[in-house]
Amino acid sequence: LEGELGYLSACSGLPPPPLSDAEPLASWDSGGGSFQISARVGGALRVWEGPLGDSNVTATLLGLQGKVFAGASFGRSTPNPVSAQEAAALVARLEGELLPPPPPWLLSLLAIPGCRVVGFGERTSIFALAASLILPNDETAGDGGFLTVDSVWRAIELSLGKSDAQLAEASNSPLFDEEDLVLPKLLLLHTLMRRLGVKGVRYVRTMGNAEGVLLPQPLWTEVPAT
Repeated sequence: LEGELGYLSACSGLPPPPLSDAEPLASWDSGGGSFQISARVGGALRVWEGPLGDSNVTATLLGLQGKVFAGASFGRSTPNPVSAQEAAALVARLEGELLPPPPPWLLSLLAIPGCRVVGFGERTSIFALAASLILPNDETAGDGGFLTVDSVWRAIELSLGKSDAQLAEASNSPLFDEEDLVLPKLLLLHTLMRRLGVKGVRYVRTMGNAEGVLLPQPLWTEVPAT
């Protein structure tokens, strides 16, 4: 159900065509400990779930630096400033050990000409962060923000070697005290885009899966009065 809600949430922020004509389309949700990419294939919803999110990627980067990861409840550790060598080591770990191979159905879907990839989430999502570093302020709040492999990489290059304070100053919008997650998020996003052969992701701002909850009929079936 979570995959379907995510798919519907992503579609809710898109301009026409309507949902019934939206294939091929893949929705991408990325959280603290996992990511989900969902799509309708042959009339059925398929979901690829990966065990990586910004928290465990940050923990991996801190480990490569010889530091210990501490969550928000313990006065969060920061990997910043991150060197180019440390970023390259993180990407190598992601590609070589941590990221599972994408399923054939997803690769086939993404190879279809015109397939759209939509990343959705609220203001602290991986896609909102990338948009805040790449796009003007008026594009970060809704659909219209298009993130390319090259633009995400430029954001990575601009973020390397910066402290938390310098990253906050460089962003086009507030980072909500998550400067420590900037490079882990950007590097995960860029690595997955390259792994999947995705040239661009359309960012749609949503309140998590809230918009999707409004759409599926089974959730709103009337309960007979007793």
